[in-house]
Amino acid sequence: MVQIGSEKNGVDMVTNDYVAKPPVLPGIDETSVVVIAGGSGAIGSHCAAALSKMGARVAITGRSQVRVKECVQSVSYGGEVFGLVADVSSSVQVDTAVNSVADKWGRIDALVNLAAIGDSGRHLEEVEDSEIAAVLNTNLVGAMYLARACAVVMKQHTKGSIVNVSSIGGHRVTPHRITYGPAKAALEHLSRQLSVDLGRYGIRVNTISPGQTPSNLRRFNESPGLPPITSDPEGNPTPTRRIPLSRRGKFEDYVGAILFLLSDLASYVTGVNIWVDGGASVVR
Repeated sequence: MVQIGSEKNGVDMVTNDYVAKPPVLPGIDETSVVVIAGGSGAIGSHCAAALSKMGARVAITGRSQVRVKECVQSVSYGGEVFGLVADVSSSVQVDTAVNSVADKWGRIDALVNLAAIGDSGRHLEEVEDSEIAAVLNTNLVGAMYLARACAVVMKQHTKGSIVNVSSIGGHRVTPHRITYGPAKAALEHLSRQLSVDLGRYGIRVNTISPGQTPSNLRRFNESPGLPPITSDPEGNPTPTRRIPLSRRGKFEDYVGAILFLLSDLASYVTGVNIWVDGGASVVR
């Protein structure tokens, strides 16, 4: 496993509203340790930047060593950030990464699970075993591995917050999206299950379902570190006229919901899913 520090070498920093004027939230400070799986992605990097600006110590994971290194250098503001190259579909790699964080900082207060890949959009009879395994292992089984490994550490302090990032795709049925939507729907059920099983240890587990995001999801057959393939015709963005707030989402919109669930403002919130889609889900 490769660990990557936060030395800066002229890499452009990730900036957003929360970095320019970071919020002060109870329960998130320089003592906090947050693991962001899939942290080298678009939403993950913006979340890491905001947490670093707030002083938290952040560990991000990703499959591409190059991308993780670039991300670590771009999101380090105040709190220390370091990266780990790990594939969440491997329990061995997940355990190794989580143990490295615990060994480095002595604790883990929160897990943000953003690790996900998209499917091919093929007809059922065209979907191959490799695609089914890749999408389910990353989008669902990986969440189990992450929660299991982090919960062991969180239980030692009888407090923790896990935020699984699902999708509006887990609630809507899109033709030929055989694996992605069902995996995300199962992820939400997993979060509810974990909220019950881990609640006695002071560990909260919640989900957010983003929609209208300004980024493309990497597909199951794309190599880590390369730019994602643009959406196919069936994945066209929702027209803003169908969004009650009349705009597409910004990265800050999704980060804000995550920060709320990580903070003590949500200390009595567990087992819930928050839609972050501008209200599009409520329109027929």
